[in-house]
Amino acid sequence: MLQESELSDEVVSPNKKEIDIPVISVMGLGENCDKFQLQVKIKKVIEKQGYRVLALCSNVLGGFLGMENLPGFLYSKFMSYPEKIIALNHWIHTKVKQQEYDVILVGCPGGVSEFEKYETNYFGELPLIISNALDVDIGFLALYRYTDLNYTVLKNISDFVLRKYNTPVKEYILSRQFYKADHEWKKIRYYTMEDMNEKPAIPENSEYQVLDIFDDTKIEKEILKILEELANNIFVI
Repeated sequence: MLQESELSDEVVSPNKKEIDIPVISVMGLGENCDKFQLQVKIKKVIEKQGYRVLALCSNVLGGFLGMENLPGFLYSKFMSYPEKIIALNHWIHTKVKQQEYDVILVGCPGGVSEFEKYETNYFGELPLIISNALDVDIGFLALYRYTDLNYTVLKNISDFVLRKYNTPVKEYILSRQFYKADHEWKKIRYYTMEDMNEKPAIPENSEYQVLDIFDDTKIEKEILKILEELANNIFVI
């Protein structure tokens, strides 16, 4: 369980500390879109290459899989938005220095934006705190199963996420879940696809990669490509 007491005693400076290792972010359009499952897959592939991964998540199961739960002060009613950003930055900085990690893999709770008329996703508050606390190098974004996948839609999402969260997204993942608006109860209801063998129609384009959450081979290939890009960048892992 996340605890507010996880706030580090080290947080005394109002300034962010430099975290000089690559950061990969896993985001989603909303709740229930396989963000945690994707994060587990990414962590496994990176660790197979011999890198030490600081994996941060909001799922309590993460502790059984070698992940760290995001600190409880992110949910505190007694800390301001700027205080949470600085506190998280310092908390992660301490973790990195203690264990000498090679890469940070962070799962952002909730969704990046409101959608339909009944789902605000808290206006992306937690992803915004996380993306301000860290300088994200690569972003994966999980989509609902039957999202329109044409180039314009993907470009609009990527442009929005880059503008709001300063997170470059070129990789999209289709989850098992889809949603429907319940206008009678004024809420969004989430469902899991029944036919797990269903193959989505994924259009090919050179700018964005859209991968099925079930396609471990393609997901691994894409992660390895990203690792190579990061290794050839100024951020050497």
